[in-house]
Amino acid sequence: MVDLGFLASILSLLEKLGKLVAAAYRTIRSWLGGKREGAHGLPPQTIVVTRDPRIAALFFTWAKAGVRDMVHVTGDLNATNVWSKDVKVASAILRYRRTWWRLREQVHGSASVHDPNDLRYSAKNEIAPNAMTWLRVDFTFVKKPGFPERRLKADVAVIDQFNNHHWFRGLEFRHPEAMLDD
Repeated sequence: MVDLGFLASILSLLEKLGKLVAAAYRTIRSWLGGKREGAHGLPPQTIVVTRDPRIAALFFTWAKAGVRDMVHVTGDLNATNVWSKDVKVASAILRYRRTWWRLREQVHGSASVHDPNDLRYSAKNEIAPNAMTWLRVDFTFVKKPGFPERRLKADVAVIDQFNNHHWFRGLEFRHPEAMLDD
């Protein structure tokens, strides 16, 4: 008789190995690919993203959805349009590790742009050429065991209407209780 626990651990190991190979492939492909023109004359980079300097610009909180523990991650960033036409932001990706030895987890979320005229955030707002505005990214997902309690180090990608991924690496999101920790 086959031990189901042993089989489950083998399948888990194979899944992690597959993720590791996929991550290595993406890394090597990005090293070899470099900067190049997009297909059909589309720009390879349309926006540049920087961190907002406010202390509470990057934070996460806990919530409950029924019996499940949830995490809500919010980040306020500054975005500058470096292309010659208006740019829309489509969505965002959060990539993090629950513990140092685990492979990265990836979560898709929403992104919205601040409208300077009416002070609202919306996914429909555009960033004008050579203009800088605020950008908010939001992610909500189920809390898994090993998720950091006070600080979350993560990478965020902002995705534009051309499916360009503009990565901002090494962001530190803090729980409100850890905002003033050094």
